[in-house]
Amino acid sequence: MSTATLVGDSTTEILNMTSFQLLERAVAIAPDRIGLKQPFHLDEPDLDWTYAEFRSDALKLASFLAGHFGHGDRLAIWAPTRAHWFLYQLAAAHLGVILVTLNPALRPAELEFMLAKSQAKGIILDRAFRGSDMIAALDSVRPSLPDLQHILLFEEWRDHLESGGDPPPAVGNPHDPALIVFTSGTTGKPKGAILSHYAAVNNANLCAIRSGIKPGSVWLTTLPAFHVGGPVTNCLGAISQQHTQVIMPPFEAGMILELIERERVNFMPLVPAMLIPMVEHPTFPERDVSSLEAFMVGGTTITPSFIAMAREKLGADIQVIYGQTELCAEVTKTNRGDPDEVLLHTVGTPLPHTRLKIADIATRDTREVGQVGEICIKSPFATSGYFGDTDATEALFDNEGYLCTGDLGFVTEDGKLRITGRLKEVIIRGGENVYPREIEDALAEYPGIAESAVIGLPHERWGEEVAAVLRPAEGVTIDVDAVRSFIEQRISRFKVPKHWKVVNDFPRNPSGKIQKFALREQLVAGDVEHSD
Repeated sequence: MSTATLVGDSTTEILNMTSFQLLERAVAIAPDRIGLKQPFHLDEPDLDWTYAEFRSDALKLASFLAGHFGHGDRLAIWAPTRAHWFLYQLAAAHLGVILVTLNPALRPAELEFMLAKSQAKGIILDRAFRGSDMIAALDSVRPSLPDLQHILLFEEWRDHLESGGDPPPAVGNPHDPALIVFTSGTTGKPKGAILSHYAAVNNANLCAIRSGIKPGSVWLTTLPAFHVGGPVTNCLGAISQQHTQVIMPPFEAGMILELIERERVNFMPLVPAMLIPMVEHPTFPERDVSSLEAFMVGGTTITPSFIAMAREKLGADIQVIYGQTELCAEVTKTNRGDPDEVLLHTVGTPLPHTRLKIADIATRDTREVGQVGEICIKSPFATSGYFGDTDATEALFDNEGYLCTGDLGFVTEDGKLRITGRLKEVIIRGGENVYPREIEDALAEYPGIAESAVIGLPHERWGEEVAAVLRPAEGVTIDVDAVRSFIEQRISRFKVPKHWKVVNDFPRNPSGKIQKFALREQLVAGDVEHSD
């Protein structure tokens, strides 16, 4: 057998520039092309900026921000995705100010932790989000935040533009930090990954190139701005290829269909929870979605029915990605036109200039093709570490400089990466390793299961036993015995869950990801169905 390593192409051009210099490059190539567009949001009229206007307004905002912040200062932004979010991003980039991206759904305690951890000097925040008073939340924690000096309102962005004077000089270099993006915190306290301009610019550009969409196309930005995919994959990815970036308003299936038709959208990130209501919407048969060439999916299980629906209803290519905040978004990606088997069971090959190895969990030796181990990545676009957390930073890399992702997988015979789960989620039952992702993938094939989570529960004899928690699709009643019989035909007997529970929803973090550690605590304290 051969060693489980994969190496991305090393000939693709690397861009040695800051995020703002990437915008200037787009202006030089296509100054009059619409670079940023926000259609019909709430009571706002349509807003758009050519690339030349995008640069001009970012410089005006930079002039305003320069009165409060300087090179290396941390500026948090706590607001939903709007076009002006990205104006602030590029303005901060010009000044060498580090943008700290915060989920607008954060609770006060989470907000306090992240502002304190990042030592933010200022914050740009919205007034409310989904009924929560964000100003009151900030007021409640501000006394414990001595570093926080400046509070700016997101809605006053036009006033900030008008307050800007002459463009300030550019500060910093490509290897300076651009962003601090907090990890999702599914296994504990979130950590703030430091991402440089160099990393963000190049990851975004390489991802955009692999999408296979020609420069000057139309991208629908569906990824939230606080997530690494928003400011990097979507915003800088669009800028790198001079695409028109259309900002998606809060999701509503009919509105998305209207946007695709009206804006002639060519590319968008998409998840099953978006696709299904779109194709089931009563206006779908009337909508022209023929402009859509491709969409990408990641962080979820891909099922045959999803692929069939996407191909039949949208007629677009699917690209599956594997990514991580610490690696500045995407790490591997399938190619346009890959067969269904590749999309169903792998996440493609590494991006250019990226090396991947599978390491034995115990010995750290590189495993062989087909053997499961920890996915480790060596990339010039990796984080330099976690802000204010030396110990966690040191633990992140091995002695060869590979970033240890905490994800498990193996390299297939044809040179693709397959994900099998999370290192911290491995269930060890009687000395046998059980990987939850394998069981979750099998459960995803059962009709009516919208989502599942497989975890280990303590057991005196076996150490751990497997438990499955199921969330049914709307209007569906789950027959656990039928599910168990279905699973028994697809996985080894020792992997079949012994404990089952059906729930309306899961404990989640602010990004919407299932918190398995919280779920485990709930199940240990409560009742589950049991089968010997």
